[in-house]
Amino acid sequence: MFYIAGVLIICLIIYYFVAKNLNPVPYYPTNPKDIKRIIKLLELKNDQTVIDLGAGNGEIIFEAANAANEKELNTRFVAIDINVFLVLIMIIRSLFHKNRSKIRFVWKDIFKYDFRQIIGKNQTTTIYVYFAPWINDALGTLLKKLPRPVKVVSYYYPINNLRLTKKVKGEHDVFLYYIR
Repeated sequence: MFYIAGVLIICLIIYYFVAKNLNPVPYYPTNPKDIKRIIKLLELKNDQTVIDLGAGNGEIIFEAANAANEKELNTRFVAIDINVFLVLIMIIRSLFHKNRSKIRFVWKDIFKYDFRQIIGKNQTTTIYVYFAPWINDALGTLLKKLPRPVKVVSYYYPINNLRLTKKVKGEHDVFLYYIR
């Protein structure tokens, strides 16, 4: 056990020094005061897949999975991130999560990922994103190519090339989009 903890600490130290070279978007966690607001906008229900693009440490996925578990929903969750250290942190966190069987982790660049692997026909798909504004236009273009309908919840920054459905005020704004 001591060995595993030591390896994890070393990985975190390395991550701290090289993170900017691993990921084109800096990692900033979601403000804890906005998490409940975001979970509410996800509108969790049965037969839904919630995908967190650029999942970071998985905070939204884990909180949403908790909420789904409390409601006894069969909601599936997928966390995708390009940063291997953040994916490892999520995997380790999932070992202690009560709804871990419903959570999947993908280490991949979202712009190179085949979403057909996780988005099925006649299935409710909700995507959560918290990216930097310089990525959001390319992200909007990517999201428009996904099987429809897709619901998108964007934290902090709008996605300008998607049609805004709703804007919710909080510590930071949360933007809701429906792509039909």
